[in-house]
Formats: sequence, C-alpha cells, structure tokens
Amino acid sequence: MLEWLVSNKSWLFDGVGGSTALLAISGLVRWIWRRRRKSEGTVRYGTRYETVDVGFVGPVVPTGGARISSITAKEVLNAVDDAPPLQRKSIENSYKGITVEWKAPFFHADEEDDDLVRVMLSVAPGKFITFSVFLKIYPELKVVREGRSITVMGRIQRCSSGRVYLDSAQLTIHPK
Repeated sequence: MLEWLVSNKSWLFDGVGGSTALLAISGLVRWIWRRRRKSEGTVRYGTRYETVDVGFVGPVVPTGGARISSITAKEVLNAVDDAPPLQRKSIENSYKGITVEWKAPFFHADEEDDDLVRVMLSVAPGKFITFSVFLKIYPELKVVREGRSITVMGRIQRCSSGRVYLDSAQLTIHPK
C-alpha cells in the first residue's frame, strides 16, 4: 500500500486525485450519518437534530403526563404579533413546551430528506402551524389537497410572527 502511495503521489495529492478521494470519503461519512439518523428516528429542525418515536402510529396521547392546553393557535400568534418588539422573544419563549391539539385546514407540504415532510396548516391569512412528520407514517399526505381538515397534536417547539412550530407531531386527517 505504501509503495503504491509513493509511486502515485503526484496524481493522488494533486488536483483530481485528491478531490476524488476527499469526495468519496465525505460521501461515505454522509451516507453513514444519514442511515444512523434514520434508524434512530432523528428529525432535523433547521440546524438542530431531535430524536422522535418513528414507530408510533396509534392514537394521539400526550406523553409524560402532559395535559393538552386549551390555547388556540390564533391566540399564540396574536400574542406574539401584538407584543412590543422588545418583549416578543419573552412571549415566544413562554409558549415553548406546551402540548396542544389544533384542527386547521391543510395549506402546503414540502418533502425533506429521509422520508420527512414539512407540513403547513393555515390558521389565518399569513399565519401557519408548521411541523414535520414521516411520510411512511402518514402516506395519505401524498394526496391531501389544500383545505382538507387536519388535527395535529404536538408540543410547541417555538413560535414567531406568523408561525407556530410543533415537534412530536401526530396527525388525524379528516375525511372531506
């Protein structure tokens, strides 16, 4: 192996050879990383990774004794929007971790990597509930049309002007 490296050092460490080796190594590392995340049920939220239970497909039940809050998505979004600018971050943080169950019309969905779908439900014009779920758990999302009622239960991960982001989302897609 060492002899081969010495005899091929000029092309290996110059340009194409080095780039090819680096590309192959980074591709292998990325492939291993994605497989590990997928097998663990890890979900990407922006630049952060969280582990979720991907095997659960039963009825929606809050975990850890959490109760479902009666607050509505409109109330959360209005509280954030109506807050003075320097108090918004504090108001946004006060909703983190609250378990909610909301029914709203389907607005949009985008496929992400690893069978993950980012779903948006419309609360009001320009105001949305956003969450990610696995397509293998909710394959009916492939054919859901805008306006279809969906009930989502999850925990508020964060909120901002016009958006509430949920994690640990579980869905009920209602008939027309």
